[in-house]
Amino acid sequence: MDLTITKYTNEKKEHALSQMSAPHSKPVAEVAQLTGVRKATLYLWRKQAREQGRAVPGD
Repeated sequence: MDLTITKYTNEKKEHALSQMSAPHSKPVAEVAQLTGVRKATLYLWRKQAREQGRAVPGD
């Protein structure tokens, strides 16, 4: 198992979050496939966005 930590730009993170938010509301698995970002990272980003008060729906 490769445990390399990948750094993502803020732009990539915001793009992924926008895909998970309205009006797109794509599921994490689909966003992972589209962006190449691991699902675990997307779940973390979504959790952090919610904690900051952003409206990011669940799957």
